[in-house]
Amino acid sequence: MIAIIFFSWSGGGIKAHGIKLLPIIVLFAGLTMGKKEIWIFGIIASLGGLLLVVAEHFNLLSRKEPLGLTPIIHWIFTITSIFLLCFLENLSVEKLRKALLKSQEELELRKKSEEALKQKNEKLTEIAQFQSHMVRGPVASIQGLISLINFDDPNDAINSEIIPNLKSATEELDVVIRQIVQKTNEIDEATKNED
Repeated sequence: MIAIIFFSWSGGGIKAHGIKLLPIIVLFAGLTMGKKEIWIFGIIASLGGLLLVVAEHFNLLSRKEPLGLTPIIHWIFTITSIFLLCFLENLSVEKLRKALLKSQEELELRKKSEEALKQKNEKLTEIAQFQSHMVRGPVASIQGLISLINFDDPNDAINSEIIPNLKSATEELDVVIRQIVQKTNEIDEATKNED
């Protein structure tokens, strides 16, 4: 912007380099600046354009080119363009900021969901390991005891010794199953609390 004003002042004339390029400079500046900075830049560009109009009016420019309109009217059109660009850039920045906030919230929600899913998977893995390890013992005991039962002679003395052991093994299996159900309920409760 300083270069445009300098070249206009030093010989390019107001039409050749100055006022006509100011809105373009503001447009490109808006791509890299924040909300506050674009307005400051637009005001500085407007004042720079006014400086060129004043210089034109007092014949301070080394070269004059007709604008087709008076310099002040051309400056008004230019300033209108500059502030319209500032306003549009401001709207764009606001939309981008809102989109960024929404994306950030979605990302945080996704991270929380992934963490909850990870914890749930760990609990399920724990239940699966517990089940395969703890259930096998009582089931193997029950199977072994059943193989010892004399089905041909129900009154056999060995059957009366096996039945209390069979009852103990089934009670042990019942305890293990209750523990598995309890762990599963804990996972369900944790999932409900997260929702």
